[in-house]
Amino acid sequence: MGGNREGMDLAKLGRLSFFALWAVAVVSGTLIMMRHSEVNGVPAQAPLRWPQESVVPGPAGQPVMLMFVHPKCPCSSASLGELERLLAQAPGRFDTCLLFVRPKGTGVEWAKDELWQKAALIPGITVKLDDDGREAELFHAATSGQTLLYDGGAKLVFEGGITAARGHAGDSAGQQAVLTLLEKKLAGVIETPVFGCALCEPESAP
Repeated sequence: MGGNREGMDLAKLGRLSFFALWAVAVVSGTLIMMRHSEVNGVPAQAPLRWPQESVVPGPAGQPVMLMFVHPKCPCSSASLGELERLLAQAPGRFDTCLLFVRPKGTGVEWAKDELWQKAALIPGITVKLDDDGREAELFHAATSGQTLLYDGGAKLVFEGGITAARGHAGDSAGQQAVLTLLEKKLAGVIETPVFGCALCEPESAP
């Protein structure tokens, strides 16, 4: 009898240990994902005036917004969704160009994926390929989701991201800053964190 009880106790202890380890693993994984989602990317430090070398038409009295995205970054879909929401909140208030960065060594079809097709259907957005990341380099953009707003006089007024975290939809400081800038002029450049993957890597990870 004593041997059976001891065996049952050991089995129970084994099950409890398994569930304890499983719970620790789940909690640890969740915390790691939460911390990762809050890690911002490299900021742009964009030119204060619209560079004349850019192939994208610059402001001509109307503010122009640029967003750079990596076609394979899992965070890019959230950035596009927030851009669409921003356009709906301020219709006709600014021109928008979405640049899909195509790193060296990748083909056109590689960049024109499902996200490209989705972006092309959104009213008010001009979608362009940024071959070899030339425009990204010109505007010093390094992170997918990097957003820049130049006023009607070609002056930089905003640089940052418009998502609250990596791959997360919802209100953000970047969105509020853009909406504020469209209503009134402020001194200097408003900067917010940008959340996404490195722009000029052929394959990007979350």
